[in-house]
Amino acid sequence: MSGLILPSYATGFAQGMLSDIPWAWEVLVGAWSPSLGATGRQLRDWSGKYNPGTLEGDAHFVPGPGGTVLEFDGTGGDKIGLGNILNFGDGSLDSPFSIVAFVNMRDATNFEILTKANNTSTGTIEWVFEVSDGDQLRFTVYDNAAAGRRGRKTTATLEILEGQWVQFAGTYDGSSAEAGFYLYINGVEVTDYASNSNSAYTAMHNTGVPAEIGVAFSAGTPRWADGQISDTLVYNCALLPIQIKELYERQKQLVNV
Repeated sequence: MSGLILPSYATGFAQGMLSDIPWAWEVLVGAWSPSLGATGRQLRDWSGKYNPGTLEGDAHFVPGPGGTVLEFDGTGGDKIGLGNILNFGDGSLDSPFSIVAFVNMRDATNFEILTKANNTSTGTIEWVFEVSDGDQLRFTVYDNAAAGRRGRKTTATLEILEGQWVQFAGTYDGSSAEAGFYLYINGVEVTDYASNSNSAYTAMHNTGVPAEIGVAFSAGTPRWADGQISDTLVYNCALLPIQIKELYERQKQLVNV
């Protein structure tokens, strides 16, 4: 592929693997890709922001397409802790952001991709990007002060995608409106949405809860991913459909699927 240079932890994932599509690294705020250098129990952040993740429970690295991937067994305890990062609300206003991930679900139900939802007590949930207990791709933000939420989910269920590598993406424009959410599967925008909102929403709050890969908590009860995750990317803007498609084509080549 033209335009590629060797990645390094110093320059970041973006400059190493996305150098020929500059927008893909200029607005990148997190990039966790085990294929670019798994090390011990640490998952490096290749965005240049230096926010490594810690493997917990039995989460571990295994060989996968394109190199190394993360393995989660779905039985509890497996997750990647990222710390209190990726805060996109101040209680009054939200900021836009997007999440893109390559996953392989053994079980689509409660496949938690990337979340800030360790709500073992009141007021500790900010946002969730997941395949839900109803097997629907779902992107939701939460206002803890008002017990409110905004978000969308797919109408279709996704169990048909179990056992194969899939790119999921979600974008949010920061408007606090349900219409500001878009979902994508393998670079294609979802056209049939269902609501995942209620009426009481102003903005997210920085609750101090950690961002985590592979787990979310609902009313104190954990939900665990069962399957594998390769790249997980976070952007501080609402990516456009053409950008999601371009990322899919690039990630598909890197993951070799």
